Amino acid sequence: MISNMRIGRKLGSAVAFGGLAMLLVVTSSEAQQGSQTQTAATGIKLTATSANVAHPGDTIKITVSRWSSDEERNAIIGAMNPPPRGGRGRGAAPADRTDPFGTFGGGRGAALPVDPAAVDNPPAAAPAAARGGARGAPRGLPSSRAGEAPAPFDPIASLTEAISKAPTVGYLWTQENLGYSIKYAFRAATADGGERIILITDRRIGAFIQEVWKPVPATNITDYKFTVVEMKLDPKGLGEGKTSLNAKVTVDTAAKTLALENYAATSAIFKNVKK
Repeated sequence: MISNMRIGRKLGSAVAFGGLAMLLVVTSSEAQQGSQTQTAATGIKLTATSANVAHPGDTIKITVSRWSSDEERNAIIGAMNPPPRGGRGRGAAPADRTDPFGTFGGGRGAALPVDPAAVDNPPAAAPAAARGGARGAPRGLPSSRAGEAPAPFDPIASLTEAISKAPTVGYLWTQENLGYSIKYAFRAATADGGERIILITDRRIGAFIQEVWKPVPATNITDYKFTVVEMKLDPKGLGEGKTSLNAKVTVDTAAKTLALENYAATSAIFKNVKK
């Protein structure tokens, strides 16, 4: 009788211990999966091969440590939009001051709200040096002499400056000794289950070996000091990438990101892109 009770207690202890062990295994597995998901959500590693350039076949390695925040993304996109200029009349909204994403409820392209007090009581005229002098003029808005009309807004100069000020969120490596700092990283899911990834480097790819990275055929070549890379991957993580080496930069208002103009007609500079 006593012997049977001891055996029962041992069996009960064994079952309890086994259940606890199973619970620990499941919990550990779930925690590991959660950690992997979090890691995947904060960055990515990619490899590719150069193509359609003077010397193709270069191995490209990309490491994105994190994706640009909304604030960082807005700063880059906003650099391409002209700054507010003077009003068109008493009570009228200033020219070139629109809301491209419908943030204020007026619809995409609607005029941004204007403070009536600011219209009725405009600020006093600033000194000539502050209005457009060589010392105080921002790079994106070339200076003009007193009495002359303001020089036209230069969105590429403004964008170049914004990119230089952005934090580094990753690196792109080619056969050159120095890597390229990634200043902008955007990712969005596509309808087919793949991904659209857009990166911006602070320097032009091939800056030190321009002849190697010269697009072939040599058409639509740009002179940007930065490089926008737009990649499209399938559900398996495979795809190709195109760059601003041979495509103009534009703002994709629907996706709220910078992108390449006429992506479909541009030749791919990155082939065999994969995670």
